Amino acid sequence: MAKRTGPRGGQTTRHASGLVRKVYYLYEQEAEAIRRIAYDRHITESEVLREAVDAYLDARRKSRP
Repeated sequence: MAKRTGPRGGQTTRHASGLVRKVYYLYEQEAEAIRRIAYDRHITESEVLREAVDAYLDARRKSRP
């Protein structure tokens, strides 16, 4: 795991797998919904979030001319 300085001087953690560590703040209801989905599907909360972000980005790409 290599650490590099981010654009604002903060630390960005990058893993050998290609993942980048980020911190986001969620409302309690959002966090609980993500936790439940992860539990029901037997996957990590991070996987739920990556799937949601991928779906959002795909939808945006398709909606652009």
